[in-house]
Amino acid sequence: MIYRVQFDKPKKLLYSIFLLGFFWIVLRFVKWLPNVLTLAKYIDYLYYLPIVVLPTLFFVFCIETFHATLKGKKRIYAILFLICSVFVILALTNDLHQLIYKNYTFGVNEKGVAVARLATYSYGIVHYFAMGYDFLLTLSALAIVLIGAKLSPIQGVLSSTVILLAITYFVLYALGVPFTREVFFIKDLALVSIFFIQSGIEIMLDLGLVRNNGRYVVNFTRSALPMCIYDENSKPLYKSEKFKQIIADDEKETVRVSSKKIGEYTVISQADVSEMINLKKKTQAESDELSKTKQLLEDALKVAKEEASLTYRLSLLEEIESSIGKSRDEMAKLVETLPAVITDENSKESKRTLGRIALKLGYMKQKCMLLLGAKERKALTSEEFKMLLNVISHDVQSVGFKDIAVALTSDSDVDFSLAVQVNEFINAVAEGYEFLDLNALILVNQIKKVCSIELEGVIPTEKPIFVVGNNITCRVTDSGLRYGMEVERG
Repeated sequence: MIYRVQFDKPKKLLYSIFLLGFFWIVLRFVKWLPNVLTLAKYIDYLYYLPIVVLPTLFFVFCIETFHATLKGKKRIYAILFLICSVFVILALTNDLHQLIYKNYTFGVNEKGVAVARLATYSYGIVHYFAMGYDFLLTLSALAIVLIGAKLSPIQGVLSSTVILLAITYFVLYALGVPFTREVFFIKDLALVSIFFIQSGIEIMLDLGLVRNNGRYVVNFTRSALPMCIYDENSKPLYKSEKFKQIIADDEKETVRVSSKKIGEYTVISQADVSEMINLKKKTQAESDELSKTKQLLEDALKVAKEEASLTYRLSLLEEIESSIGKSRDEMAKLVETLPAVITDENSKESKRTLGRIALKLGYMKQKCMLLLGAKERKALTSEEFKMLLNVISHDVQSVGFKDIAVALTSDSDVDFSLAVQVNEFINAVAEGYEFLDLNALILVNQIKKVCSIELEGVIPTEKPIFVVGNNITCRVTDSGLRYGMEVERG
C-alpha cells in the first residue's frame, strides 16, 4: 500500500500508521507471554499511545491528501499531538489519579495466584474523553474526504460506509456493549482499529481518491526510456533506471533533455542523440564536399564561358578582319600619301585625301556595328535604319557630295544583311563620284529589298565610273544617273 503512494508526506504518515499498528499488536502479544503483573498493567496503559495517535495520524493523512494547502495546518497538528501527549501521559501515570482506569486489580486462579489475564478495571472520565476525541477525529476525517475528494456517488458510499462503521464500533466499544467485548476478534480493539484504518486507506487508493502509481512503478523503473516525473515541488516521483540525474560534461553534447508540463507534474526525458550528431557531422562533411564540387564545377563553367567568349570574340574579330581588312589597308595607303607638311600647293589634294580617309573610317565603323548587331538580333527597326542612313550620308559628304536626301518606302524592319549591302552600295557610289559636287537621293524599299541612288549635277555619262555588275544596275535619266541595287531573295 505504501509502495503505491506518490508523495513523501502521505507516504511517511502511512509508514507511521502501520508501524504504530504493528507496535500495538506486539504489545498485546508481550502482555500475555510472561505473567508479570506490573508489566501487564503498564502495557494496558501504553495502549493509549496507538489508541489516540492512530486516529490522529489518519486525520493528518486525509488533510495532506485532500487539503495539502490548508492554511494553519501545522498549528492544528501541534494542538492534536499535544492532546495525544496529554492522554498518553495521563495513561502512564494512571496509578496516581485513576482518571483513565479505576480499581485496576488482577484476579486469582484456583491456586490463589494472581494472573495478568484476569485483570479487572472500570473506566474513568478521561477514557471517555479519549474515545470522544477518537470519534471526533474519525468523523472529521470523513468530512474531509467527502468535501475534498469530490466523490462520485459510488465512491462516497464506499468511503462513508467504512468510516461510519469505524465510528459506530468505537462508540459501542466505549459504551461497553457486550457484543464489542465478548465476540472473538471484534473484542480486540487493536485488530479492529488497524483493520478499519487500513481498509479506509485501501479503498481511497483503489478508488483513486489518493493519487497513487497503480503499482506500475517497477515497470516505469525498468523502462528503456530515460525519463523522470517530478511533482509540483520538483521532487522525483518516478525515475527509470536509464535516467541520468546528473549528466557528465563529456555527455552533455550527446544527451538531449526535453521538458513538458502535464498538470502539476513535469516530465523530463532524455534522448541519446550521438548517432544523430554523427549523422549530422557526416551530412555536413558530405555537404562541404558537395559545395567544393559545386565550386569546382562553377569555376570550370566560368572558365568554359570565358573560353567560349574568347573564342567567340576571336571568331568575330576574324570575321570583321576579313570584312574590313581591304578597306583598312586602303586607308593606310591613303594615310601614307599625306604630306608631312601641308602647303598651298598640296592643301587641296591633302583635303581630298582626308575626305577619303573619313569615308573609309565611316564605312568600317558602320560595317563593324552591323556585324556585331547581327550577332544579337535579326533586324533593325525603320527608325534605327533611317538613323544609320543619315550617318552614312554625313560620311559621304566628306568626299564632295552636297545635299543628300534619304527616304524609306515603309516602316518595316530591315534585315542586317540588307543594311550591310546598302552600306557597301552607298560607299561604292560615293567613291565612284567623289568631289563632283553632286546631290543625291537615297531611296530604300525594305519589302522588295531594293536600294537606289539618284545623282544630280554635272556628271560624266560616257560610262559608269565604277564597275556595274552582279546585283547593281546603272541607267541614265533626264536629271542624271540612277544606280540601283537589288538584294537576292533568300
